[in-house]
Amino acid sequence: MRTDTPAISAMGRRTRAVLAAALVGVLALCHGRWAPPAHADGRRAAAAVRIGVLEVIQIDDLEERASRRRYLLHGGDGTRTEVVFSGEVPASLRTGMRVRLHGREAGGGASLLVEAGSGLELLQAEATASSTYAAPSVVLVVDFLDASVPCPLSQIEDIMYTGLASVDGDYLESSFGRQSFPADTDGDGAPDVFGPFQVPYTAGGSCDYYGWAEAADQAAAAAAGVDLSRYRYRIYVLPTEIAYACNFAGLGNLGCGTFCRSWIAICDRAGTYVHELGHNLGMEHAGTDLDNNGSIDDEYGDASCSMGSGRFGWRQFNAPHKIQMGWVPWERTVAVTESGVHEVALLELDPAAASPPPPSPTQALRVQIPYLKTGKWSQEHYEYFISFRAPLGYDANLQPEFHWRTSVHRVRVRTYTSGTSFVVGPTALVATLGDGESFVDDRMGLVVSQLWHGDSWASVEVMLAAGGGGGRGKGGGKKGR
Repeated sequence: MRTDTPAISAMGRRTRAVLAAALVGVLALCHGRWAPPAHADGRRAAAAVRIGVLEVIQIDDLEERASRRRYLLHGGDGTRTEVVFSGEVPASLRTGMRVRLHGREAGGGASLLVEAGSGLELLQAEATASSTYAAPSVVLVVDFLDASVPCPLSQIEDIMYTGLASVDGDYLESSFGRQSFPADTDGDGAPDVFGPFQVPYTAGGSCDYYGWAEAADQAAAAAAGVDLSRYRYRIYVLPTEIAYACNFAGLGNLGCGTFCRSWIAICDRAGTYVHELGHNLGMEHAGTDLDNNGSIDDEYGDASCSMGSGRFGWRQFNAPHKIQMGWVPWERTVAVTESGVHEVALLELDPAAASPPPPSPTQALRVQIPYLKTGKWSQEHYEYFISFRAPLGYDANLQPEFHWRTSVHRVRVRTYTSGTSFVVGPTALVATLGDGESFVDDRMGLVVSQLWHGDSWASVEVMLAAGGGGGRGKGGGKKGR
């Protein structure tokens, strides 16, 4: 039921000032070369060591196809400090990690400037869910003093939980039943979508998404009796005016600690809900590098994956992200070290349930890229992931360049001392191939070809130069998409 609530008291001036000072520090870093800050009298900022729980926020402008990332440190005393990194930030940083940071204070202590290599110590990894996980989630609909969410609660319930196509349904299908967002965590027989709750902000005011969320939390508890401690995943649906005033379609925590948040500024765009919850689960963006020069062409350009742009509608996830999440186990991948022909099962279907059954349960081939380096992160390397897609289920709306075609992605992989591997960072689609088409990487002497396909698999040939590769030219190329 929709419950109208009065505006609750605004945040205190001190909290607003702290957030504003932190944001100024981030903007200064983005627009100029970083240097240690100085006090008003010219003294260098004081060195500081702080321990706390990291929060990583991914801010997505899906219209302009650009993003930015924000880091916060939550101290045990309830403080929240903006963290501004210099240098290469590890791709594996996630919300919920306990860290020790060595840096210099700025903004009167409101922010901390940290060199990403020498100033960062990981004390404890984030809490992770099992690969089979019913995620307790709640949606709070948030109205502003001068703007309201245009979607009725029933529409949001359908998008998130109960529609013929829904966020919950997309995750269930993509994960082969391993990941879901059940509708009724509180057990009252209705989907857990509450509101609208009016907060004491205007759409043209400050873009204080923390303030909005905290005000909505208070209103939900006070006016509707919502027990937020039940929910690890908290989703805030905002008026459309916010998308234009604050330049984001959605944003969300990258990874999840005790709880995590997503903010949705376009209430009827289902893909944005799926995308931001993907960040909560730890996935990064799905982009393209169609000339394979090592530089992303479009950060959101992979139309085969929900971690691309939310404008592409319902679809599943690409092979690297399914493998990252454990939905496709590493046992269903093959590391290719010599030339040969492989049967690759459709990514959309569990090989055990496919009809006719594919000749092999393999859903991805992996080829290491020897010439790409990862800087100082010696435990990481790059690989090509090769998979086969078709317009089935939530992938029924896939664009034609993916229909019954092989996809080739470039992926960054971290290998731990235990021998286990993990996909880190964004993914890059470099080619799609139909029957008789090939992808060529001259630098390592690699040729990948889709020879032909059946109803549930493709026959893919991988040709490697003698010795596994080695630089026959300055670039890569392809015949195909």
